[in-house]
Amino acid sequence: MLSQLLTRFVDEFMQVVRGDSLQTRVKRSPIRLRLEQLETRAVPATFTWKQTLGNNWSEPTNWAKVGLGGAVPAANDSVVFDGTSITASTDDIAALTIKNLSLTNAYTGAGAVVTLSNDLTIGGGGSASIAAGKITGTGKLSVPTAESSISLLGGTLDVATTLGADGVNNPTLTIQGIVTISQTFTNNGQGIWFGGNVALNAQFKNQGGATFDIQGGDLSTITVGNPPAFFSNAGTFKKSQGNGISSFNGDFRNTSIVQFNSGTVAFTGAGGVDTFSQSAGSTALNGGAFSTVGGFNLSGGTLTGTGTVGGDVNNTGGNVMPGINAGPGNLNVTGKYTQGTSGVLTIYVTAGPTSLLNVTGAATLDGTLNVNKPVDYNPAFGTDLTFLRFASLTGDFATKTISNNTPWVSGVHTVAFSARKHDTSYSLLVDTLS
Repeated sequence: MLSQLLTRFVDEFMQVVRGDSLQTRVKRSPIRLRLEQLETRAVPATFTWKQTLGNNWSEPTNWAKVGLGGAVPAANDSVVFDGTSITASTDDIAALTIKNLSLTNAYTGAGAVVTLSNDLTIGGGGSASIAAGKITGTGKLSVPTAESSISLLGGTLDVATTLGADGVNNPTLTIQGIVTISQTFTNNGQGIWFGGNVALNAQFKNQGGATFDIQGGDLSTITVGNPPAFFSNAGTFKKSQGNGISSFNGDFRNTSIVQFNSGTVAFTGAGGVDTFSQSAGSTALNGGAFSTVGGFNLSGGTLTGTGTVGGDVNNTGGNVMPGINAGPGNLNVTGKYTQGTSGVLTIYVTAGPTSLLNVTGAATLDGTLNVNKPVDYNPAFGTDLTFLRFASLTGDFATKTISNNTPWVSGVHTVAFSARKHDTSYSLLVDTLS
């Protein structure tokens, strides 16, 4: 009896190894059925959508499969949509996890439409890539783990999407091409925009600990739609590469870190809203520049660095600090400079250079002038250091403070710094005490 069972097992096993068709066998032994179950779970498979019977995800005949696996995609499988004018819907399934999702542009045309009625998660080490077509629906797309990624190379992302979980595990986002984002995108990872034109018709939330880095993007544009669409930065937004102009057309709101290290970012405005506003955090120019159409509206935080701000600066409650790392430098404003009652202008003076805010247009002043003078810098009587230039002036600083300005002796004079305004400039003059 035992030898007969062993012979039967070997016979069944060898038929599987030889690739005998399972479907052509009329009867299957329990041993054979068990082998089939093991076969279907051996390694991940790649499923390509062919839509032969309706549009239900769970219909096996809608899929062409390469490799072992189940009848429909499962957690470790890859899914490819490479056709045009085809639709797939997850109405018939609950929340789903797969390894990789790809909407390709292998064929010309509009591409596939994948409708998520329930949530879809990309598993660890997996990716979601859209080069054509659309992902839409009421479900959500989630790419939570560090080694995973989203690539937007074309097409439309029309589902609420979350990359990463907390800004620490740092999955990646790549944007390059003609892309539309139509529902809220929450970035907790590392985003890179290489270029192309992006239509942002919803909120893009760059969360704390996350990065959105413009690397290139010359002659490329992100266009933000009318409210309630906007780009909010609570992490780091920067342009680190590319010497040309990258355009940001719409409502950009900063509460954290903005860095312009290369080229220029042009905030060109859309929908009659502010183009670039900051209520907290910092904006720094260090090798790069930015320009605005609606003006840079600074209600909190700092504007620092050396370089050029193209357009107006409206400092209602922030601190403008020409220079880098609490040291002097020149900051140019090609429009008007307006400082409100809660605004501050901070100037650094040294034995070498002095900070300079160079305003091409008119200056309207109020608020505070804060001058940082080293304790051991006591220049000679008559020294005159220009720190602000403008075409015309209205108003004056309500408060003027100069640190370490204890009087000192210069020749026969006892002197100290005092702030003096002129027709087209403001300076610090070493003068006798009145």
